[in-house]
Amino acid sequence: MISCPNCNLTPDYLPKDKEVSYCSGCKHYIYNQLENKDVLFSHDHVGDYQYKTRKKQFKKVFDFILSKDLNYNFLEIGAGFGGYINYANKKGFNCTAIDIDDYYKNQYEESGIKFIKADANELDINIDSNVVILSHIVEHLEKPKKLLNYLINQNVDYLIIEVPSSHGMIFKLSKLFLNLNIFFIWNRLWQKNSNSPHLHYFSDESMYEMSNDCRFKIETTIGSRFATLRGSFQRTLTTENLITSLISVIVIQILELLNHLTKCPENKIYILRNLNKK
Repeated sequence: MISCPNCNLTPDYLPKDKEVSYCSGCKHYIYNQLENKDVLFSHDHVGDYQYKTRKKQFKKVFDFILSKDLNYNFLEIGAGFGGYINYANKKGFNCTAIDIDDYYKNQYEESGIKFIKADANELDINIDSNVVILSHIVEHLEKPKKLLNYLINQNVDYLIIEVPSSHGMIFKLSKLFLNLNIFFIWNRLWQKNSNSPHLHYFSDESMYEMSNDCRFKIETTIGSRFATLRGSFQRTLTTENLITSLISVIVIQILELLNHLTKCPENKIYILRNLNKK
């Protein structure tokens, strides 16, 4: 049996999915891929659609960060299309993007953003940026605490971490269907057949355990929408057919409304302060 990567308790496998385990101590879900899956889709290079979905949350995050008295230098690790780092760049800050894929390298450099090709799982560079962004990268890492322990000893004042949450209605509905032996939605949520599956689903408790153990303090949290109507449809259409995309986007928007009413967002942003910095 594996141990929970946050609180080190022994999690239990889900009765309907032996590849996913649940830690009752910190309410954390862990995906342990037991066999190789066929890669049926990739969500790489759909940044334009993601940006339309998420640009409103960038302002909320930066309103908080820019209220601090810092000489800002921004770094986004696992930057992909670079939603956050492009937002910071447009505000005139010194910016660096790190990604394992150099697909956006020329685009970054043309806009004045320094690009470094590196793997977040094995990061070994000197970081002089004092604000580090980890947007939808932590859930893809086998050992998230390894990265946080690395960053705590760098010149980092604040971490911005955005991850999927197990408290949202879409996650809860997919688990309900799983218990009814309907596996498609659950497997799609974990992206089991993608080139980059989710290895973790976080709760507030598990994020607190992880950050506290790594000497980071959660300063504030911000709810993040799973998708807007147009952005969700365009992104889903890149991997699914038209009918599936239409049905998916309607269901997702209904569940997003329930998330809003219950104040349980599908994704959550945690802004962490380095306790080793005075």
